[in-house]
Amino acid sequence: MSSPGIENRIRSGTPTPAETGKELQEQPEQQDSYVSELGLKEVEQEEDEEEEIGEEARFFPPLWQQRRRLAQSIIEDHHATSVIDFGCGEGALLSFLVWETLGEFPITRIAGVDMDASRLEIAAETSQPQHFELGPNLRVHELSIEIYHGSVADPDLRMVGFDALACLEV
Repeated sequence: MSSPGIENRIRSGTPTPAETGKELQEQPEQQDSYVSELGLKEVEQEEDEEEEIGEEARFFPPLWQQRRRLAQSIIEDHHATSVIDFGCGEGALLSFLVWETLGEFPITRIAGVDMDASRLEIAAETSQPQHFELGPNLRVHELSIEIYHGSVADPDLRMVGFDALACLEV
Protein backbone atom coordinates (compact mmCIF):
# COMPACT_ATOMS: atom_id res chain seq x y z
CA MET A 1 0.00 0.00 0.00
CA SER A 2 1.37 3.38 -0.92
CA SER A 3 1.62 6.53 1.10
CA PRO A 4 -1.46 8.74 0.58
CA GLY A 5 0.75 11.82 0.23
CA ILE A 6 2.77 10.31 -2.59
CA GLU A 7 -0.31 8.87 -4.30
CA ASN A 8 -2.14 12.22 -4.21
CA ARG A 9 0.82 14.10 -5.67
CA ILE A 10 1.17 11.51 -8.44
CA ARG A 11 -2.51 11.79 -9.33
CA SER A 12 -2.44 15.59 -9.28
CA GLY A 13 0.62 15.52 -11.50
CA THR A 14 2.67 17.69 -9.19
CA PRO A 15 5.11 15.45 -7.37
CA THR A 16 8.37 17.16 -6.79
CA PRO A 17 11.47 15.04 -6.45
CA ALA A 18 12.41 16.91 -3.29
CA GLU A 19 9.03 16.27 -1.64
CA THR A 20 8.88 12.65 -2.72
CA GLY A 21 12.49 12.03 -1.78
CA LYS A 22 12.04 13.63 1.64
CA GLU A 23 8.88 11.65 2.30
CA LEU A 24 10.54 8.41 1.25
CA GLN A 25 13.49 9.12 3.51
CA GLU A 26 11.14 9.71 6.42
CA GLN A 27 9.19 6.51 5.61
CA PRO A 28 11.73 4.01 4.22
CA GLU A 29 9.16 1.21 4.29
CA GLN A 30 7.23 3.08 1.56
CA GLN A 31 10.15 3.06 -0.89
CA ASP A 32 9.51 -0.46 -2.19
CA SER A 33 5.80 0.13 -2.76
CA TYR A 34 6.44 3.49 -4.44
CA VAL A 35 8.99 1.95 -6.78
CA SER A 36 6.67 -0.96 -7.68
CA GLU A 37 3.64 1.36 -8.14
CA LEU A 38 5.50 3.30 -10.78
CA GLY A 39 6.75 0.12 -12.43
CA LEU A 40 10.34 1.06 -11.79
CA LYS A 41 13.20 -1.25 -11.11
CA GLU A 42 15.71 -0.52 -8.43
CA VAL A 43 19.26 -0.45 -9.63
CA GLU A 44 21.86 -1.44 -7.14
CA GLN A 45 25.37 -0.13 -7.52
CA GLU A 46 28.52 -1.02 -5.76
CA GLU A 47 29.95 1.82 -3.68
CA ASP A 48 33.04 1.89 -5.90
CA GLU A 49 30.86 2.36 -9.00
CA GLU A 50 29.05 5.34 -7.46
CA GLU A 51 32.32 7.05 -6.60
CA GLU A 52 33.73 6.32 -10.05
CA ILE A 53 30.66 7.69 -11.85
CA GLY A 54 30.52 10.82 -9.72
CA GLU A 55 34.16 11.77 -10.22
CA GLU A 56 34.07 12.94 -13.83
CA ALA A 57 31.73 12.57 -16.79
CA ARG A 58 33.56 11.49 -19.93
CA PHE A 59 32.42 11.86 -23.51
CA PHE A 60 33.67 10.14 -26.62
CA PRO A 61 34.68 11.82 -28.74
CA PRO A 62 35.53 14.63 -26.29
CA LEU A 63 33.09 17.56 -26.25
CA TRP A 64 35.66 20.03 -27.60
CA GLN A 65 36.10 17.81 -30.63
CA GLN A 66 32.34 17.37 -31.08
CA ARG A 67 31.83 21.17 -31.03
CA ARG A 68 34.55 21.77 -33.62
CA ARG A 69 33.28 19.00 -35.88
CA LEU A 70 29.74 20.34 -35.64
CA ALA A 71 30.94 23.85 -36.54
CA GLN A 72 32.91 22.44 -39.47
CA SER A 73 29.89 20.42 -40.63
CA ILE A 74 27.60 23.47 -40.52
CA ILE A 75 30.17 25.52 -42.43
CA GLU A 76 30.46 22.81 -45.10
CA ASP A 77 26.67 22.33 -45.33
CA HIS A 78 26.27 26.05 -46.11
CA HIS A 79 29.13 26.05 -48.65
CA ALA A 80 31.03 28.72 -46.72
CA THR A 81 34.58 29.20 -47.95
CA SER A 82 35.50 31.99 -45.55
CA VAL A 83 35.00 31.90 -41.79
CA ILE A 84 35.59 34.44 -39.03
CA ASP A 85 35.81 33.20 -35.43
CA PHE A 86 34.87 35.82 -32.83
CA GLY A 87 36.36 35.13 -29.42
CA CYS A 88 38.90 32.81 -31.03
CA GLY A 89 41.14 32.77 -27.95
CA GLU A 90 44.18 30.65 -28.67
CA GLY A 91 42.85 29.59 -32.06
CA ALA A 92 41.28 26.24 -31.22
CA LEU A 93 38.68 26.36 -34.01
CA LEU A 94 41.08 28.05 -36.43
CA SER A 95 43.65 25.30 -35.99
CA PHE A 96 40.89 22.78 -36.72
CA LEU A 97 39.72 24.59 -39.87
CA VAL A 98 43.27 24.87 -41.23
CA TRP A 99 43.06 21.23 -42.30
CA GLU A 100 41.61 20.99 -45.76
CA THR A 101 38.62 18.74 -46.17
CA LEU A 102 37.65 16.87 -49.31
CA GLY A 103 34.41 18.82 -49.66
CA GLU A 104 33.26 20.57 -52.79
CA PHE A 105 33.67 24.02 -51.17
CA PRO A 106 37.03 24.17 -49.36
CA ILE A 107 37.72 26.89 -46.82
CA THR A 108 40.17 29.37 -48.33
CA ARG A 109 40.04 32.20 -45.78
CA ILE A 110 39.83 32.11 -41.99
CA ALA A 111 40.12 34.90 -39.45
CA GLY A 112 40.26 35.01 -35.69
CA VAL A 113 39.20 37.94 -33.52
CA ASP A 114 39.82 38.27 -29.80
CA MET A 115 40.22 41.03 -27.21
CA ASP A 116 43.17 39.34 -25.48
CA ALA A 117 46.38 40.16 -27.39
CA SER A 118 48.43 37.49 -25.59
CA ARG A 119 45.99 34.78 -26.65
CA LEU A 120 46.09 36.07 -30.23
CA GLU A 121 49.85 35.50 -30.33
CA ILE A 122 49.20 31.84 -29.54
CA ALA A 123 46.35 31.76 -32.10
CA ALA A 124 48.72 33.07 -34.78
CA GLU A 125 51.06 30.14 -34.09
CA THR A 126 48.49 27.36 -33.69
CA SER A 127 46.49 28.29 -36.78
CA GLN A 128 49.42 27.90 -39.18
CA PRO A 129 49.35 24.85 -41.42
CA GLN A 130 51.71 22.18 -40.11
CA HIS A 131 54.80 21.23 -42.09
CA PHE A 132 55.41 17.60 -42.95
CA GLU A 133 58.05 15.78 -44.97
CA LEU A 134 55.82 15.88 -48.04
CA GLY A 135 54.98 19.58 -47.72
CA PRO A 136 53.00 22.09 -45.67
CA ASN A 137 49.70 20.53 -44.59
CA LEU A 138 49.29 19.05 -48.07
CA ARG A 139 46.60 21.63 -48.95
CA VAL A 140 45.42 21.78 -52.53
CA HIS A 141 43.78 25.20 -52.16
CA GLU A 142 45.58 28.22 -50.76
CA LEU A 143 44.50 29.42 -47.34
CA SER A 144 44.53 32.99 -46.07
CA ILE A 145 44.77 33.32 -42.27
CA GLU A 146 44.04 36.66 -40.57
CA ILE A 147 44.28 37.46 -36.86
CA TYR A 148 42.61 40.62 -35.51
CA HIS A 149 42.74 42.27 -32.11
CA GLY A 150 39.20 43.47 -31.53
CA SER A 151 35.67 42.67 -30.49
CA VAL A 152 32.39 41.73 -32.11
CA ALA A 153 30.99 44.84 -30.40
CA ASP A 154 33.35 47.19 -32.27
CA PRO A 155 32.60 47.64 -35.99
CA ASP A 156 35.65 46.97 -38.16
CA LEU A 157 35.53 46.90 -41.97
CA ARG A 158 38.32 44.30 -42.08
CA MET A 159 35.84 41.83 -40.61
CA VAL A 160 33.27 42.23 -43.40
CA GLY A 161 32.73 39.80 -46.25
CA PHE A 162 32.98 36.41 -44.55
CA ASP A 163 30.55 33.64 -45.47
CA ALA A 164 30.27 32.29 -41.92
CA LEU A 165 30.74 33.56 -38.40
CA ALA A 166 31.66 31.27 -35.52
CA CYS A 167 31.57 31.98 -31.82
CA LEU A 168 32.37 28.84 -29.80
CA GLU A 169 32.91 28.58 -26.05
CA VAL A 170 32.75 32.35 -25.47
